[in-house]
Amino acid sequence: MEAATLLEKWPKTWTELFSLKLSDLVSHCHSPHESQVSNVDRYTQILKAYLSGNTSRLSDEIRLMKQLPILQPDFIPNLEFKCVIALAQAKLAIRKREIKVSNISEINSFIKLYLDQDVEHLLIPELYIVLGQLLESSEDFLKARNAFDESAKYFNRHRIYSKSCRARLNSIANLSRIDTNIDLCTEYLSLAAFADYHLETSTAAVCFVNLAREYQRRKLFSTALDFSEQAFKILSTEATNLHSALAQAGHADILLDLERYDEARRIIQSLAISNFPEVRESYKVLEMKLKKQIKSNIEERSILPTWRERMHTYLHSLLTPSKNLEQQVIALLQESPTDKFELIEKLYGKNDSFFVYENRLKNLLNRVRHRYPGCLSFQDSKYHWKNEKSLSA
Repeated sequence: MEAATLLEKWPKTWTELFSLKLSDLVSHCHSPHESQVSNVDRYTQILKAYLSGNTSRLSDEIRLMKQLPILQPDFIPNLEFKCVIALAQAKLAIRKREIKVSNISEINSFIKLYLDQDVEHLLIPELYIVLGQLLESSEDFLKARNAFDESAKYFNRHRIYSKSCRARLNSIANLSRIDTNIDLCTEYLSLAAFADYHLETSTAAVCFVNLAREYQRRKLFSTALDFSEQAFKILSTEATNLHSALAQAGHADILLDLERYDEARRIIQSLAISNFPEVRESYKVLEMKLKKQIKSNIEERSILPTWRERMHTYLHSLLTPSKNLEQQVIALLQESPTDKFELIEKLYGKNDSFFVYENRLKNLLNRVRHRYPGCLSFQDSKYHWKNEKSLSA
């Protein structure tokens, strides 16, 4: 990309900054090196460092801003400048997974200061979204959801749909943590369509990641894999960031559930050296699952709630007989009649050893027939699931 194009991408206003796609901000946005640095410039650098997981650069940016009034005695910090420092410090705490009560209090105080001025500054919804991230990291999911909803409302009002989509996505995700039994598929599909309409493809992809997890929880692994592959395809074109790395981790987890170990192993190995502590903890969970281990040196402060849940699900599965493949084949046949070729591909993946897996499928179907007599039939070259019975036997 030519230098002139790169300069055009560097945001000059808060609206331009918050309207940028994440991929443009991380990969293609370069500083114009102007002598007069604005608060928009400073916060752009902070977001770039945050999104790439570069905590040392984040620390440097904070240090430089704090030194500015000392190095330039005529520089008078205004409210906006002080707010950018507070946001940067909060972003650093989130990235390092070292949240303090003071971070939350400081962001709340800046929200109040701006609201008291009765001016709709675009830092208000950004403050709300960062507040939501702090509260989410502190596992105060209800307050986090409220903060994300406030952020989405403000950004929508200013027609900055890229940010409103991300705030709404975080709100839905926190609802799933408040009530783990709630069905959020409709919400994720609706938001994915809205995000796609506004060309916010990375947010649509994260919706697919979360949809994959919804179906994985129900042990509908083939459907989960379909959504995960959609997300994987989109995010593979994006710059390496937290969302793309976590999408890879989630994809590997589904592959493990499908017993497609070679494919999963290749992805898992790429996660070990991630810049993001959240991804490194997901790697540990996946390694446990891959190697059938019971213990691992998980850092509780860094593991995300969804990966703590996955770890507990895995550990619980070690205490109960495995019915994974039986449940998967039943779920597939409940969706629609299916021939053996599609069953083999969805259960075991595409491979060259068809006859080996054909024999495995026969043994699997025999077990299902024995466990649920009268439910499985074969007609017109396809297997059918005839009637409902309890699957808890």
